[in-house]
Amino acid sequence: MADRDLGRRRRPRFAVALALEPPWLLGPRGALGALVVAAYGPAGRAAAVLDPDTGAVRARVTLPDRTVPGAVFATMVDGAPVAGAVLRQPLGVVLF
Repeated sequence: MADRDLGRRRRPRFAVALALEPPWLLGPRGALGALVVAAYGPAGRAAAVLDPDTGAVRARVTLPDRTVPGAVFATMVDGAPVAGAVLRQPLGVVLF
């Protein structure tokens, strides 16, 4: 459910009920309009990508074994929203 009181705040807020196993670890967002990403489940090995305006789940992803637990992020690249996770040994990034 979207928040209608955007006059005083610059970011929308919404209530969302996720059928995901807790704990939920929200990843940082790099820019306005970027997606919202939450790692969840045992050791944060899965991620849900949420629409920033409505809170609707846009994708669910199982992360590789090399993923740093809970290290998910979202940003904008060339005007398009991008989400990903940080990998270890060797250091890398996977985008989804």
